[in-house]
Amino acid sequence: MNTKERTRIVHLSDPHLSSLDGVMARRFLGGKRFLGALSWRRRSQHHLRATLDCLTNHVEKKEPDVIVVTGDLVQIGLASEIDQAAQWLDSLSKIAKVVLVPGNHDFYQADSVASACQSWAQYLWPDGNKRNTFPSVIRVGNTTIIGLSSAQPEPFWSARGMVDEGQLNELEKILQDSTGSMRCVLIHHPPIEGRCAGRKALRNSKALQGVLDRGRAEFVLHGHVHRNTEYCINDYTKVFSTASASNALRHASSSFRIFDVVRDQSDWRMVSTLEVVHDSRCGEIMTSEIVWKDTALR
Repeated sequence: MNTKERTRIVHLSDPHLSSLDGVMARRFLGGKRFLGALSWRRRSQHHLRATLDCLTNHVEKKEPDVIVVTGDLVQIGLASEIDQAAQWLDSLSKIAKVVLVPGNHDFYQADSVASACQSWAQYLWPDGNKRNTFPSVIRVGNTTIIGLSSAQPEPFWSARGMVDEGQLNELEKILQDSTGSMRCVLIHHPPIEGRCAGRKALRNSKALQGVLDRGRAEFVLHGHVHRNTEYCINDYTKVFSTASASNALRHASSSFRIFDVVRDQSDWRMVSTLEVVHDSRCGEIMTSEIVWKDTALR
């Protein structure tokens, strides 16, 4: 492998790094945040900042060119949580370029959207686009990274997502214009049906899948499901989800993925490595090589 031609991408997701210290659930009585704060009392017992910090230290040792984060940095979208997450993003940016797409917890309510877009702007739009619109797009080495937003405020019973028509149209154009590079699409929700419960799913996954099919995107990275999975959308497009970066339980322990992308004559090659962190130790779980040759994924 010629390292000069390699682009190294690290993917992590769903850190849920909120402490909510001093936040009383009854402050939000009768609203969506009331239920979210109650839920966090249970979930915070295994989403640990110490685990996230341990993972971050291991990521630094991998010397990535870019770190991509597929959402859910916070829990109930308070300005205090968003500011805390901004500090963590700033620490990641000292390791490598950071590209972020929002999750449903980040855009929890309308005020969350405004706060996150302001506080995280340089990571949501790393290409310098400050129009608060998606997709974002940036070229890192031999790879075009395209960020979609599937996050939007939802009723208390829903964690569903949506990629609006404007994003789909723009994504189609970006995929057409970026042929000749590896295309990596980022989204929080799974891009196809059946990967999570209906109340948590992407509303227009079929429309998104159609764009990805026509554009022949090489791979998609997502979060949301807190599990490590790999699957294909079609005979060409590979999809990876990565478990929560802060989960201290052995079930779906804190994880990150490394993707080494190399152009090999007429073929694209990518080595994918899944690493899991538990009890301060980092272990390689799975490594696989993918070759895109002509129009077939092998």
